[in-house]
Amino acid sequence: MFSAYSTALQSAGRTNWSVGSLGAWLSGMGLTSALSLLFMLGIPSPIFWVTAGSLLIAWGLWAWLYPLPAFACLISVWTTVYQRTTIPLLPGEGGDSLSGISLGDLMWGAYISGWLWRGLHFQRESKNPPAVPFNFITALMVPYLILSMILPILGVLAYGFPPSFAFIVARHLQWLSFALLGYWVIKVYGWKPIFIALVFAYTISVFADWTYSAIQLMVSAGTLTKDYLALDNTFAERFHMGSFFYFRTSGLQTNPNAHGAFGAIALTFFICSFLFRLREVVTLRLTGSLLAALILLTSGSRGAILAFCVNLIILCFIAASHALVHRRHQFLLRLLLSFLGLALALCLVLPLVWATTPHALQRLQLSLSFVLDQGLDENAATRIENWQLALTKLETEFPLGTWVPADYATGISIHNRYISLLAQGLPFYLLAFIMTLCAPLLAGYKMSLHEAPYVGVIGMFAMSSIIFLSVFWLTENYSQPLPLWLLLGISSSGWRLEQRG
Repeated sequence: MFSAYSTALQSAGRTNWSVGSLGAWLSGMGLTSALSLLFMLGIPSPIFWVTAGSLLIAWGLWAWLYPLPAFACLISVWTTVYQRTTIPLLPGEGGDSLSGISLGDLMWGAYISGWLWRGLHFQRESKNPPAVPFNFITALMVPYLILSMILPILGVLAYGFPPSFAFIVARHLQWLSFALLGYWVIKVYGWKPIFIALVFAYTISVFADWTYSAIQLMVSAGTLTKDYLALDNTFAERFHMGSFFYFRTSGLQTNPNAHGAFGAIALTFFICSFLFRLREVVTLRLTGSLLAALILLTSGSRGAILAFCVNLIILCFIAASHALVHRRHQFLLRLLLSFLGLALALCLVLPLVWATTPHALQRLQLSLSFVLDQGLDENAATRIENWQLALTKLETEFPLGTWVPADYATGISIHNRYISLLAQGLPFYLLAFIMTLCAPLLAGYKMSLHEAPYVGVIGMFAMSSIIFLSVFWLTENYSQPLPLWLLLGISSSGWRLEQRG
């Protein structure tokens, strides 16, 4: 499977930025896996930190030599095991009890350092080095970024909140770096290598995640004992949590809703890849599609499933517009074939999942039936009550907004991204966030019309992912930053592309 990767990357033509051989890829994947397992299972001690430091230095050197494979590994860690690899250092203040240092942060620091060093060297040798982008797409992000930097600091100063509440400012700077990376890697390597790197990143991620999800399902069915859930047990001990809820899978995520969102975004990527005439790594994309669909279904996340269905409906309208307005009739045919192929694969696999453990699928079926027959179930009713409580506190205690993240200030799990932003910065902050979401939507649609299929796939993925997240955020305050910020950077890179080329 790596032969297609190596062949495709030869077109990059950038000798200063190595794309990596099979051996380079395998060594990097081995280092990433070793670090992930160490941070998920290890007990902090001097030996732990010496081992972790040695492996991290080795990974950083590898990332410096092979930035593109390292970029794929970084995406995989952030989207799959970021929370699992968090080591608690200090007691958390406010809404985030999972405070500490994560492997994803350490790998990000190593990667950014190597990338900047290479970038400075490349800038001295190149007449046209990658620069910081500024165009209409990036302009849409500026108001949200400025408010995100200022509001938490003002909240700490004005309301007397703990200084740690302003740490989110540093997080936004970190997330902004992912947007810059998304822009720069496209400029350095081109669209085809980035597409294939994303295929590998998501395929490896869903394979690892589904493997552990299957273990959770078998434990739920009594086929395996709880001794096989060492990752769950270690995480629960670290953060003094109760046991995981095994009637729904959480995989390598830490809760079923985040698990469902991860599966939906991965499945969106694979479906988009089949809308264009691409022959690379087809087997990987088919396998990834099936595993991502299983992750979404067994998570039992109604919010993720609903948002994904809405996303598919809108995707059908977009495909129809491509076919009717732009005379690209193959879009509808390929979309139909993708749905039929995925449905056939699920029909073959789901009976096996049902026979092994029917609990996750039964739970989803019963909860949907209850909502249709009786109205809101207890979980949904609690969320609506929390929304009302948050808005009440906004009126009585924070008429100008909480300024720090609303979950921290109110002590309420709001489970709605838009209400949370409204409570934090009133309509101005919410509007700025919506403007930011418009950036990948506009750029993604324009990119989806490009004649180069790799540009079209990534543009369609950017647009569809934002549609999914926009709906999903109605019932969740899902805070996984990488998909949004990475797609913002990629969208900025594709905004000024000519339609040919």
